[in-house]
Amino acid sequence: MWQLCQTKTKFHDPSTYYLCRASSPFANNHLCQPYTIFTLVAFDQSHNGDGVVLSRLFHTLASNVIRDAREAVLDRQTVEELRSQCTDQNNASKGLDEILSLFSATQTSIKILGNLHLNKTLQVLAPLMSTYITKANASVAAFVEKEFMPLP
Repeated sequence: MWQLCQTKTKFHDPSTYYLCRASSPFANNHLCQPYTIFTLVAFDQSHNGDGVVLSRLFHTLASNVIRDAREAVLDRQTVEELRSQCTDQNNASKGLDEILSLFSATQTSIKILGNLHLNKTLQVLAPLMSTYITKANASVAAFVEKEFMPLP
């Protein structure tokens, strides 16, 4: 997940899920990696509320696409569980409700790739995570700065 690039669009496109971020021995430690919509779930969850809920959604999408490629699906049960974890009736919960509306009464899953309706809702949800990601990345910056501070 740490090699996925940060994005806010094209969640229906396979190229969004290419593992293409560069790595180095220093950055192998995830404390040195900036958080994205796919990895915020690994941050201290007690301070992130709906940001972590949304990151779980994006993390699930990416995991499913990486594992199942063109056959990747999003399960209704996953979305329902995430929806129940939202802290209040805000944009995150409304977005998850919108995703739930994409399922027919009998559908237990929907395709991820090529699903423009799902993509449209995800494009609304992704920017909602900006504040959470900025806070998480401030801790990454402090850690990197500490690691490179000259010894006295």
